[in-house]
Amino acid sequence: MKNRKWIKRIIVLISVICCVGICLIVTKNKNTTRIEWIHELSERFNKDFEIEEYGDYEFTDLDKDSKYYKDALWAKSLGLFEDESIEPNDDATRSFAAYTLNKCLGLQLAQDDAYTYLDVDKVAYPEYDQLAVKRGWFELDNGFFNEKTAITDEEVTTMLNDADHIVSLGIIDEKHENIYKYADGVKELPKDTSFQIANDEKSITFESDDTVIQRGDNFVVYNNSLPMAFIAKRVKYEGHKCVVNVEKADNDVFENVDEQGVIDLSAKG
Repeated sequence: MKNRKWIKRIIVLISVICCVGICLIVTKNKNTTRIEWIHELSERFNKDFEIEEYGDYEFTDLDKDSKYYKDALWAKSLGLFEDESIEPNDDATRSFAAYTLNKCLGLQLAQDDAYTYLDVDKVAYPEYDQLAVKRGWFELDNGFFNEKTAITDEEVTTMLNDADHIVSLGIIDEKHENIYKYADGVKELPKDTSFQIANDEKSITFESDDTVIQRGDNFVVYNNSLPMAFIAKRVKYEGHKCVVNVEKADNDVFENVDEQGVIDLSAKG
């Protein structure tokens, strides 16, 4: 009888351990992954994307038969992924979510906006993180943004609902042609110029070494037909490529803008 009681206790103990283990596994995997987050963005912002343009592209960690493959290609076309490795199953962090959503929305800080979190000097994208705080996407942790923290389900819902709200405020005429007029001395590169912007947006690599950019220039490049203005801090050549260290230019480079489709909205509302 005693042996039977011990056997029952052991069976119960094993059952409890198994249940706890399963709960821990579920808890560990409950966070939104990077590719799941990209899928959510793709569902909202992926318009007129033709997979044929990138159909032969191969990621090192995402198979072509993945249900998220088209989402990843779309993100790659926007520059949301810079490398062939996209770490699809890693947790989507605050930094990654803020960076990618702001890229889709085109939000900008006002010139008089101040940074309100303490670790501003330690984050990769301080402007995007501040926008996320300002929009109420994340709450600070004792004053810190903590960019590597995985986003929660509640934060995902908050961000996506706010994105839907922002988009609903835009009145877009698809036939409208955006017109940009720049201040004197600003160099405007052709829209078909081939380049790569670093994730921290502190350098631009041009695929050709015949660029006209010189140190100190204010210049504009086009990313998906939208202008991005920079100041060239240093210009160096690496083989047939030109690498320009940059910082963002002030809005003074734009003399006049007639634009639809980009929402310049940073404050919650």
